[in-house]
Amino acid sequence: MILKVIIPILDSVDLYFDKKRFFLDLEKFFAGGGGAKVVSFVNLHGLSVSVNTPVMGNALMAADLLLVDGIGVRLIEKARGVDAGLNMNGTDLIPEILDLASKDSRVAVYGAVDETNYAAISLVQSLGFLKVDGLDGFLPNSEYLQHFTRMRPNLVVLGLGMPKQEILAAQLKGACGDWSCVIINGGGILDFLTGKFKRAPRLMRKLGMEWLWRMAVNPRSKIVRNLDSVLFIIKVIYKIGALRLGLSK
Repeated sequence: MILKVIIPILDSVDLYFDKKRFFLDLEKFFAGGGGAKVVSFVNLHGLSVSVNTPVMGNALMAADLLLVDGIGVRLIEKARGVDAGLNMNGTDLIPEILDLASKDSRVAVYGAVDETNYAAISLVQSLGFLKVDGLDGFLPNSEYLQHFTRMRPNLVVLGLGMPKQEILAAQLKGACGDWSCVIINGGGILDFLTGKFKRAPRLMRKLGMEWLWRMAVNPRSKIVRNLDSVLFIIKVIYKIGALRLGLSK
């Protein structure tokens, strides 16, 4: 059951071995005609959620760009015999994407509590965009859809967490009219952009151990999720190994 869910998701991932090629592809999204493009990141938690929430897995596979985020997915790909390429960590990439986007763009920021959302809007405004607006992360999807169709943003940053943001991204894409829009699923990006949570030291990030740092600084909200993730990856790698050895179908 687990492999039947996660293998199609992993097969949908866009692997990058050169960051320049990623940004060239992203430039095409920004320069494209009408319609929306969705950029999503798949991490271990996303795979785990997809096992019990089929709509999450479908949303990941429907993304126009699906990127590897984190050591957990990379370990699973290694067990499959797949070179996962670069770790396309969303917390690192999204600020670079904001720098790349045309400052004539309208930007919508959805997610987090009110004060963090306001701080994120102010930060993005300081980058010189034409218009920036947003909503907190605790509203029904219908309110984001109404705001989206009124504002007609060219860039949307979602910080709603999984699976809500992936489901909403698919709905926003369907609601996009004749204007161009790039929708980015950013998870906890707003908390990091605004400095609410500190990033791990650079060495830990380079080693793919930022999850351990986050658990150390915020154990109450992270320890259960990370322990579940450890059990999940052990189970997945075991099943992949059994499959490759012909011990499982």
